[in-house]
Amino acid sequence: MRNDVVFNKKVPNLMLAVQNISTLANEFNLACNLNSETATVPAANSELRDVWRPPQVGFAKVNVDAGCFEGNYTCWGLIDRDHRGNVQAAATKSEKLKCSPTLAEALGLRWCLQWIKDQNLQNVVVEMDAENVVNCILGKLKIAEIEFIVADCLDILFSLLNVSVVYAKRNKNKAAHRVARNLSSLLWFGNVPESVSSIVLYKRL
Repeated sequence: MRNDVVFNKKVPNLMLAVQNISTLANEFNLACNLNSETATVPAANSELRDVWRPPQVGFAKVNVDAGCFEGNYTCWGLIDRDHRGNVQAAATKSEKLKCSPTLAEALGLRWCLQWIKDQNLQNVVVEMDAENVVNCILGKLKIAEIEFIVADCLDILFSLLNVSVVYAKRNKNKAAHRVARNLSSLLWFGNVPESVSSIVLYKRL
């Protein structure tokens, strides 16, 4: 349009110009919307990837969780799987005990580490969804309520060979969470309670 006005002395058609600008604006907005939708795809895929993953070859992964229930019952559950996702063992523990969720998680970790020691296991990654407890183990946080429990956990850890404790989101800890809802003290080798079998099979790689 500028060249027509300057060099060819043509009178601009303002209505046509407005229409052209409107068309360009619509195309620009459409392109932005498409880009915005495309950008959300990786986030969705990331959520799908946020599930339990097996450890590296030669390691086991033990997930542990705690639960506080009516009647002042506190329960714990753990599930031990190899690098293929095969269940090696599962266990539950229940006590008539009223305590805070943080204390319950710390007690659960101590129980889990002692179980690993009793089974003479090594090369184990312990996963739990209590981030505050994990941070206490790593020395990043101090919570007076669980200070002595954390000290016990560290003592057990120092006696084990190549065992670590890491934080995992709840989505990665569903099997242990379900096991912890069993209001009894039980132990399984090579399988899991029926209530969690569907979760384990779904997440087995």
